[in-house]
Amino acid sequence: MKNAQSLSGIRSYGRSLLLVIGSCLFTATLPAEDCNNCTVGVVDSEQPFIGSIDAQDCMLGNGRNYDIIEYVQEIDGLVTMSTSSSCDTFMELMNSGCGGITNNTNCPNSDELGLESPFNSCITRFLPAGTYFICIFPSTGPNECEEYSLTLSEVEVVEAPLNDACFDADELILEDGFNLDGQQAMVAVVDGDTTFATPDAENATCGASDAPGVWYMVFGTGESITAATCSGSFYDTRLSVFDGGLEGDCENMLCTAENDDACPGLLSSVTWPSEMDVIYFILVHGFAAGAGNYELNISSELPAPADDQDNDGVLDEEDNCPEAPNPDQADRDDNGIGDACDFSNNDLPCGAIELDLTVGEVTVDGQTTDASTDPENDVCFNSDAPGVWFRIAGTG
Repeated sequence: MKNAQSLSGIRSYGRSLLLVIGSCLFTATLPAEDCNNCTVGVVDSEQPFIGSIDAQDCMLGNGRNYDIIEYVQEIDGLVTMSTSSSCDTFMELMNSGCGGITNNTNCPNSDELGLESPFNSCITRFLPAGTYFICIFPSTGPNECEEYSLTLSEVEVVEAPLNDACFDADELILEDGFNLDGQQAMVAVVDGDTTFATPDAENATCGASDAPGVWYMVFGTGESITAATCSGSFYDTRLSVFDGGLEGDCENMLCTAENDDACPGLLSSVTWPSEMDVIYFILVHGFAAGAGNYELNISSELPAPADDQDNDGVLDEEDNCPEAPNPDQADRDDNGIGDACDFSNNDLPCGAIELDLTVGEVTVDGQTTDASTDPENDVCFNSDAPGVWFRIAGTG
C-alpha cells in the first residue's frame, strides 16, 4: 500500500488527493416451492456439479428453463461459485427459503477462474453456515444449455481489512505527480482487496450495493478531485464519496458523488469539486455483491503555468505537442511532432499504426481532439466521437 496512513480518529489537517478502478439482471425471487420441486442435484467444494438445461426443466416466469442446485455451507466462510460453459449463463444465489441474495452474468474475472467464456457467471460471497440454492439458466440465445459445470471453492475466514469501517478510514497523502491524463497534479495511489471486508449500510443512498467495501479519506484541496479504479482493478468496482465536513463525521455524512462503470471493464471514476480542508470519505466497493483486488488513484489537477498550456511539465517552447499532455514526449515516427498531436498517419484506417505485441505489453499515449469522426463505428458500438487507428496481429 502506497501513499496511505491509518486514520482511526481524524485530528490532523492537510492537503491530500484521492483518485478513486452489466447487463440486465433477473432480480425476481423464485417461489419457495421451485427449490423443492426443481432442484436437480447438490454441489460442494470437492465435487463440481455437471448439468444441462433443456425443455424438460422447470421454467421461469420469463420463459427461460432453469436448474436449481443445492449447496450446504458447513461453517461461516467465503465462497466463490462459478459456471463454465459455452452457453451465456446467468446464476442467482438464494437462501434456504429460495429468496434471492445476489446474482451475476458475465463474470468479470472469468480468465482468472479459468471459465470457458466471459459470458459465464461467478459470485464471491461471505456466507454463514447454512443451506443455499443456486439457480442457473441461459441468459441469452437458445433456451437450452447442452452442458455446464458449477464449481465451488471455499476460503478460510480471515480478518477484515483495517479500513473496513468509515471510522478507520486510511488517509491518502497527496504528492506531486501526474494524473491519468498526463497532467501535473497532486496524486496518490493505493491498492487493496475487498474480499474479506464487510458490506456498508452507508452506501444505501450513495451508489447502493450489497458488496463489501473499504474506506479512505482525503482533505479537500479547493480544486476538483478525481477518484478512480480504472487501472489495476480486477472486478466490477463501485465508488461512493461522502462529505464528512471539517470534523470528518462518519455518522452525519452527505453523499457527494458515486459511480459504477465510467471506465471500460466495469471500472469506476468520479470527480467532484472539493472545499479546502473538508474531509471526504471514499468507499471502494463493488456492483451487486462483487469483491476483489483494486487499485485506487486519486488526483487533484494543479493550475497550468502560463508557459505550459497543457500542464504536462514540459515548457511550450520545448514541447513537441504543446496542445495535449504528453510528459514522455513520445514521437514514434521521429517527425518532430509528438504522437499525442500527430494524426498524419493514423487518423484513417489505412494509416493505422502497427503495434508489436511480441515485445509484451505496449502503451501508446495520444489524443483524439483534432482527429476525424469514423463512420466505421456505426456498426460497432456507434459514437460520433473522433478517433485514431491502430492495428495488431493476433497472437493466438
